Amino acid sequence: MHKHQLKILNKLLYRDEGRFSDLKDTALSSEHFTYHLSQLVDKGFVVKVGNLYQLTDKGKDFVGKLDEITLEEEKGPKVSVLIFVRKRTNGGSYEYLMSKRMKRPYLGKIGGITGKVRFGETFYEAAARELLEETGLKAGLKLCHVYHKVRKNRKGTPLQDSIFLIFLGESPEGELCLSKEAELLWIEKKDLFTRDDLFDDLKGKWKLTGNEKTMKIVEDVGSAEGF
Repeated sequence: MHKHQLKILNKLLYRDEGRFSDLKDTALSSEHFTYHLSQLVDKGFVVKVGNLYQLTDKGKDFVGKLDEITLEEEKGPKVSVLIFVRKRTNGGSYEYLMSKRMKRPYLGKIGGITGKVRFGETFYEAAARELLEETGLKAGLKLCHVYHKVRKNRKGTPLQDSIFLIFLGESPEGELCLSKEAELLWIEKKDLFTRDDLFDDLKGKWKLTGNEKTMKIVEDVGSAEGF
């Protein structure tokens, strides 16, 4: 968004409404300022009521994400669900449904079923939707842990910043679907954690029993291996 449009939005952040003269940047001609104000109206960020201009709900949401000094949109962690589905084998042990990435980043790494939480969606809704979309399965879901994962390059610059809501899925139903983005594998628990192609956050961090009485919250900052 143009810097002059950002300045208009920032002025409206501190008032319920404003006249043209209240919002106008003295460094701009009236014609130039009118263009930028009209752009905000056309895009749905600002509405004109009589002779006054107000932020729309869309505009309020947008300016709430801006840094008040730089007027740049602040970047925050990505919020996702991470689902571990398990089932009993004939021998009584557990098999876990794992996803092997077929694209970058982290090509070839194995982990749980994951996907972003959509705007306005509950965590349980997101988990059920992602599980069905990615695997074709439905399962009983339980939110067990919260995991904040930050990965940095060798210079210390963050490359990944994600908050995962970790779910355990049990009693899966349905037929596994095929995907171009990932290969789905059922792996016995005894074989799972001995693999060298796991995401580093799977190595010893999660003990999903289904009987968790206390939600575990983990902050994990590390290097971006395999990114």
